[in-house]
Amino acid sequence: VQMARLADEMGSCGMQNKKVLSILSGLTIPFFQKNWGFEVEVARVMPNVASSIGEGMTILSFSGDASLEFRSLTERLVAPFGRFIEIPESQMTRRQRLPGAVLALSLN
Repeated sequence: VQMARLADEMGSCGMQNKKVLSILSGLTIPFFQKNWGFEVEVARVMPNVASSIGEGMTILSFSGDASLEFRSLTERLVAPFGRFIEIPESQMTRRQRLPGAVLALSLN
């Protein structure tokens, strides 16, 4: 609810044709496109705790119209966190728990 209000406010500031990199768990690519227009390029980025020491696993999903330039920029931004993998948006919610689970298993 709070993010929907914030999205409305941001939309009134002109989010059309912008690039959005989201680390907000649970907010899908269609959420951003619905609020700001389908021309918005969106990357969902889900890093895990180990990212803070460069040993993380980050999951990426992109909107269908995300340019190669935006994808490359996003990958360069997350590379210092550790490894990363791109998955379809439809698998994001299920998979975002995986890096944390793997970390917990590796520490035990």
